[in-house]
Amino acid sequence: MESLFKFLPHKSYNTFGLVFLTLFVSIGVVIIGIASDFESKATLKCNPDEALASDLSTRKYIETRCYLKYVQEFYPTFPLYVLFVINFGLVLLLSFIYAYSVKHRVEIFANSPSGTASGAEHESQPLSGIISQAASDPMAHQSSTRHFVFTVYLSHLIICRILPLAVFASLLLNSSNFPVKFHCHWPMNSMSSTHVNLTQTNISIVECTFPMGQKKEKVSATVITINVLFSTEAFIELAFLLWSTCKDHSLMGDMKFCCVYLLRKRNRITKLMKNIRKNVSHGVFYLHDDFGEQRLTRRKLEEIYINLTIQEGREATWSSRRKFQNRHETYEAHLKPPVDATTLTTTANLFKPTGASENHPRTILVVGRPGIGKTLLTKKILHEWQQQSLEFWHGKIVILIRFRNFQQEKTSLREMLRHSDGLNMSSADFNCTYEYICLMPRNVVLIFDGLDELKF
Repeated sequence: MESLFKFLPHKSYNTFGLVFLTLFVSIGVVIIGIASDFESKATLKCNPDEALASDLSTRKYIETRCYLKYVQEFYPTFPLYVLFVINFGLVLLLSFIYAYSVKHRVEIFANSPSGTASGAEHESQPLSGIISQAASDPMAHQSSTRHFVFTVYLSHLIICRILPLAVFASLLLNSSNFPVKFHCHWPMNSMSSTHVNLTQTNISIVECTFPMGQKKEKVSATVITINVLFSTEAFIELAFLLWSTCKDHSLMGDMKFCCVYLLRKRNRITKLMKNIRKNVSHGVFYLHDDFGEQRLTRRKLEEIYINLTIQEGREATWSSRRKFQNRHETYEAHLKPPVDATTLTTTANLFKPTGASENHPRTILVVGRPGIGKTLLTKKILHEWQQQSLEFWHGKIVILIRFRNFQQEKTSLREMLRHSDGLNMSSADFNCTYEYICLMPRNVVLIFDGLDELKF
């Protein structure tokens, strides 16, 4: 059986699905062996009267004839072990068909077996073989929102598990009556001489026992129970998936269904998110104040930060069309907030739709004079994400990248991430995080600080 499962594409199932199929087939192999053994030992023992069977050969003949009547009356069309082979074999066959039908699609989102790259691997090497195909070239797999794998998987649950197991359970329920006691009606032909020759038939009852009857009923009941349990489990899984997709329609897409449900990458990335939040240096959230004191002191971000006033678009105060008569008008222009400006009570408001648009902003450029609070704002965003105080930050990764650390003309996102706060981790964990960033950009906030500090 192990050699058989080597040909099954394991990535087409999650861990629970593989355990289910392995357990189901293993139980089936044992039960088929038991049923086959029972079939070979099935005999009917009869105890006819001496008037019917005066010798051993006649006794054997009566037992054979009665056994044929028993088989005709109580046995199903096919032997019991053949029904079990069809029951378990059909599920296995349909499982293989499903696994191979989605194999290519799932492997696009699965890591290559050579993905356990050592820490000595150079960062600039290609990522093929380290992360999935979809993450290494996201533009080439833009059809990842299709519902192909999800649809095939649901069909597989219905056609492969629920329907055949329920049908065979009802079939076995109607075909598993094997009484131990059997009354065999045996005819006796005798001739009586009268004016006309007339044949009379006398019916005798032969008491017979079928020792394997109770055992056959027990093994049939076992298969019925297994079918009911496993089909119920499949129905619960089907209901769970439908309920989950009602809450999150994106789960039906190939990318999310493969990564989250089949490959179970969410569990690992959730742990990595916690580690990233822990690994962010606390020194990032401590600042040196400069309020005219003789000595600089370090203060927490919460003690210094004040809610910023943000104006969408460019500031029009300094337009060439407007001239100021004196310095007081200049100061007043900056101290008075514009009509369309908003005060950020939380940095999460930056990512909400603005104006009449219902779309969330994908790219935000914050400009302002030096010292106005741009860098402080980036740290505040990182701090709110680390604290997870708002639901908006749940399930997201926030990464702060400082441009001052990159003075080369050519660099890559992968190299930038390696030098960011919180991503000092093993190569395997970093590759998983990088893959998540490439596959789930909607759940990632990349903060680039100090664009003006680039020197090339």
